[in-house]
Amino acid sequence: MSLTDDEQRALDQIERELRRGDPVLADRLDRAPTREIRAQRVAWARGTMWAGLVLMVAGLAAARGLVSIGAVVCAYGVLIAVVSVGVVWHNRTRPGGRTPNRRTNT
Repeated sequence: MSLTDDEQRALDQIERELRRGDPVLADRLDRAPTREIRAQRVAWARGTMWAGLVLMVAGLAAARGLVSIGAVVCAYGVLIAVVSVGVVWHNRTRPGGRTPNRRTNT
């Protein structure tokens, strides 16, 4: 659904006033990742998480002691899985595409 010419002019005026009134906020909003970028990050992180879990299981299967290649592979798998969960958590969105308020942790 496209905007009418009057609505587009009003929106442009609001944007100009925002940029003039609070340039720091305007710059921060310009650098904010879009919903599509967040979705791509989450998709990659989920795939990486599964790869980390596979590495963890393979490392456990190959481990012959505390200091072995299998134990190292398992440790890397756990690290990859944990970091991926962190990326998913950081880029999560609520239903409707809203991002959670980071100040109140909701």
